[in-house]
Amino acid sequence: MDKEVVIAFRYRRENRYSLAYVAASLELDERLKDVRIELIRGDVTKKIGDLVGEGFRVILCYSILSTQISEVYPEIKSLRSSVTRGDVTLVAGGPHATADPVGTVRKLGFDVAVVGEGEETLPELVYRLISGKKLYGLPGIAFENGGRVVVTGKPELVNLNKYPTYSEKLSIYPPIEITRGCPWGCKFCQTPRIFGYRVRHRCVDNVVKCVKAYARRFNQVDVRFISPNAFCYGSNDGKKPNPKKLELLLKNVREVKGVRN
Repeated sequence: MDKEVVIAFRYRRENRYSLAYVAASLELDERLKDVRIELIRGDVTKKIGDLVGEGFRVILCYSILSTQISEVYPEIKSLRSSVTRGDVTLVAGGPHATADPVGTVRKLGFDVAVVGEGEETLPELVYRLISGKKLYGLPGIAFENGGRVVVTGKPELVNLNKYPTYSEKLSIYPPIEITRGCPWGCKFCQTPRIFGYRVRHRCVDNVVKCVKAYARRFNQVDVRFISPNAFCYGSNDGKKPNPKKLELLLKNVREVKGVRN
């Protein structure tokens, strides 16, 4: 690929947390360290058109909730009618892309849907798109080939300790995700369908490292956590609490200078 690449994330307030996590994974990938990353707010068609007009090749990433389809579809339709397909690649992730990857590609018009967690999948996908490598063999995606939508196998579950919870390039620092996954499988909730039924916890040292970054790099004195079930932190099965591990987490976080107790 001869043109310089920009990885652009469509920013909406409802999706800002997930953008931070996947942007952080791109920033950690040495193969992508020189690639420009930015947020797109407002008129997407105009801003992508401006980037293309400046000679960039754009990989535009969306995180989509099913409730946002009525907003997303007109944007994608507008982009497709005004920007050459070769100049912009549309990638969708999030709950809707995971629940309906075929419809995300075929009906909404995305080039690739990321299914499930994106920290491992997105950097490899971007690298393959930039280097012209085939998408076959990359788990956790859906894409159209020869008139049919190919859905690859499930990716391995992410080790949360490998990735920070914030994006330095985009200056997004959402609540620190301390646990991912849920064992219960309630019919009204998609959490275990996206993140798995096995709970995974960010270790205490890693949480403290993130808290220090929030305090020192972003001047955050009020640091919050996010979890499917905060009281299950440290639990082996996500059902039986582990009070000692939860106490250890809170004790160590309280000792970080610059954070409000």
